[in-house]
Amino acid sequence: MLQLMVSTPTIFYLKQRDVTFEEAVSTLMSLFGPQQSLFSRRYTCMKLTKDPNDDFATYAGRVNRECAKFRLAECNENQFTCLIFKSGPQSSDDDFIRLKLLDKIEADPTCTVQSLPEECKRLTNLKQDTKMVETGTPGVHAVKHSDTKRHPPLQRNKERLSTHIKRRTGLNRSLREKCISFDSLHIDDTNVQTATK
Repeated sequence: MLQLMVSTPTIFYLKQRDVTFEEAVSTLMSLFGPQQSLFSRRYTCMKLTKDPNDDFATYAGRVNRECAKFRLAECNENQFTCLIFKSGPQSSDDDFIRLKLLDKIEADPTCTVQSLPEECKRLTNLKQDTKMVETGTPGVHAVKHSDTKRHPPLQRNKERLSTHIKRRTGLNRSLREKCISFDSLHIDDTNVQTATK
């Protein structure tokens, strides 16, 4: 009896004695097995909800089937925390980061949740660098000196202070008199006092 060994580009004809049972199962699983990634199956399992039209026995069957796809026995604590971490970012701005995190988690089953923020930072920098190359301008904004009024609030405070001093000392020169003994002005809060000899 001839068996078919299917490869991506071609089909190989093999005899039964040339194929082990494990190889046959592996080939058939790759052809007809689930086409989702392990992460996708686990994520689907975690988002499972009961359909209002289903009874609890049907729902229990779905839960058992999805948990079998989840491969709970193979899932360790690091993989589960990475699954939760990757599921968190929901913004459309994070699409690229989610894609790359999924790729990293699938490629390295031993990755930890501590390595994922570093990867996110690297991917964010990569995304910004790509934008910079596309636009031709750097994405960093520098603080520049401007010759216009540098400190308008400070200038207003100086004006207020000088107005206050002028009011307090009195601009009317007729009210000011020099002190004969000290050769200086004596000014009180309310009016000008002069000293006499």
